[in-house]
Amino acid sequence: AVLKKKDVILDLDGVPVAENGTIPFGDGERVDLSHLISLHQMSQTAKVTVWRDGQLLDLDVPLHPVPDLVPGPLYDQRPSYCVYAGLVFESLTANYLALFQGNASIQLRYLSELGLTSPDRQEVVFINQVLPDQVNEGYHHLSQAIVTAVDDQPIRQLKDVWEALKHPVTTPRGTFITVKLDHWAGSPDNRGSLIVLDAAEAAASQDRILQAFGIPSATSADLADSTTPTSH
Repeated sequence: AVLKKKDVILDLDGVPVAENGTIPFGDGERVDLSHLISLHQMSQTAKVTVWRDGQLLDLDVPLHPVPDLVPGPLYDQRPSYCVYAGLVFESLTANYLALFQGNASIQLRYLSELGLTSPDRQEVVFINQVLPDQVNEGYHHLSQAIVTAVDDQPIRQLKDVWEALKHPVTTPRGTFITVKLDHWAGSPDNRGSLIVLDAAEAAASQDRILQAFGIPSATSADLADSTTPTSH
């Protein structure tokens, strides 16, 4: 509500900010300007000088906590997930990344360390794995693939996936489930991938796949109140 897009930050708490976003530190060293922010407590105010529309402005910027895009570690809490046509959708957590002991994909680790929530993204939603079945043949290799849209609906959080699956895309050739993946998601085979499944076949495969892999529910408890997607 104070800083605006295209503001050029020149000074923070009386310390000049260089064009690369660094400030003087120690004996000739430089560090990122976030160091000055870290010296404040939440609810305090930072003094910022910006160049905006040809003017110098001195602004008071109240500081507030920003939720981590990737939460955790979480205790006594089961992972959130939903399974559809063998695609296992999950929301990324520190608990999941800990399983790989630093060897998860670069993109997932980057989002964990530097990702911030925004109106367009509240969680990192990804396909953890694909439970093999004839309905998803050709996609069995996918893993750790970040989901950006389902059936043309942008994905902000995991529950958006379950809702979007209820609205397949109808074309002259039929009705389909489409899942768009982040270009840099997961392994090189994932890059730029678009998953396309026949909607009727996908809906019909649900019970068969859940039974074959011993999965008692298509969703975790936090999504269980949502109705199950069906064919159209």
